[in-house]
Amino acid sequence: MKIFAIIVTYNGMRDEWIPKCIGSLRQYAENVQVVAIDNGSADGAVEFIKREFPQVKVFENGKNLGFGGANNIGIRYALEQGADFVLLLNQDAWLIRQNTVNELVRICSENPEFGIISPVHLNKAQNSIEKLLLKRFVLLNKVGNWCEINTELVNDLYFKTLKDIYATKYVNAAAWFIPRATLETLGGFDPTFFHYGEDDNYLNRLFYNGLQLGICPKLSLVHDNERPRPLYESREQEVLWLIEFTNINKKINIEKEIKNCRQKIFTNTLKMNKKRANYWRELLAFLQKNKAAILESRKTNMKKGKNWL
Repeated sequence: MKIFAIIVTYNGMRDEWIPKCIGSLRQYAENVQVVAIDNGSADGAVEFIKREFPQVKVFENGKNLGFGGANNIGIRYALEQGADFVLLLNQDAWLIRQNTVNELVRICSENPEFGIISPVHLNKAQNSIEKLLLKRFVLLNKVGNWCEINTELVNDLYFKTLKDIYATKYVNAAAWFIPRATLETLGGFDPTFFHYGEDDNYLNRLFYNGLQLGICPKLSLVHDNERPRPLYESREQEVLWLIEFTNINKKINIEKEIKNCRQKIFTNTLKMNKKRANYWRELLAFLQKNKAAILESRKTNMKKGKNWL
């Protein structure tokens, strides 16, 4: 059984993330082969890894390839080395218990309908579930103006009969445990996404191929993620549009969308609704700029295989 942990590093000595992350794998998962993909760190991260963890395979990109692009290097390497499972682990995440990885292997093997599984992500203080995960795990999705509750989870929590795994709609890629079969079906991350949104896109492809996403409530790790995200906040709308228009579970005609934008601009301008007219102008500019990339993304991701690797 070959298990590879892939960690994308970028100035990860902050708050001792890298020592905690890789150190936890050495402490709690000795059977895991660790691969670090560095995106041009300038804080001594690479030198630290080579000195303190010489058994780690390090790839030095020399520049920032983004989260998905760097992970693709590690995934490709792991598959070439015969990996049976790949654990994608953020540099700001770390294991806190023995046998977490062994349990992930067991649960994944016993539930082949799940293409990706993950432990519960706790905050740094380990006194709360990561807020985004808690919201999107308990509230599966929105139906109109209503939220669909994960009633199976709520019921089992009440009666204290938790199962090993539950289907959900979203878990961020801070700690994805992926069997080889999933990677051979979906491939790597879509390079259309540089940073943020790549996990949403990957999950849309997972569901398109009839696989499920699972979370394991009896397993947990730390994800030190509850902090401001200025890069995301500065381009949140663009990321959301990119997720929406590359979603291969929806039929989308880009030319019709562009035509609709022009009509909305005209209508809202006549109505003197400047705010709405500006929104449609921004969407029109986005679609015109990203049309080719969106079409290529949708075309490629509808195919099975080691796409993007």
